[in-house]
Amino acid sequence: MRAAIRRKLGEAEHTSDGQPSAGVQDCLSNVIEGKVYKIGDIAKLWSCSHEFARRKFVREPGVIKFEGMYLVPECVLERVVRRLMI
Repeated sequence: MRAAIRRKLGEAEHTSDGQPSAGVQDCLSNVIEGKVYKIGDIAKLWSCSHEFARRKFVREPGVIKFEGMYLVPECVLERVVRRLMI
């Protein structure tokens, strides 16, 4: 599963020299370290409906759709929380 996720992240943003951007590297680190949340996990953390959490993340850059589920790296979760708090 991690190899497939790495491939998916590898298709994301790159710098002009072909290296993954800092944001992609952070997300990849989160995935490798297991710091990834499912939508249901986020709904429980936020005490909100599954649908509300899904709407907040389904089109968010860095979220990985893998085998029908959305995986949210911790760096993406933190970014969304910061944005919602503003």
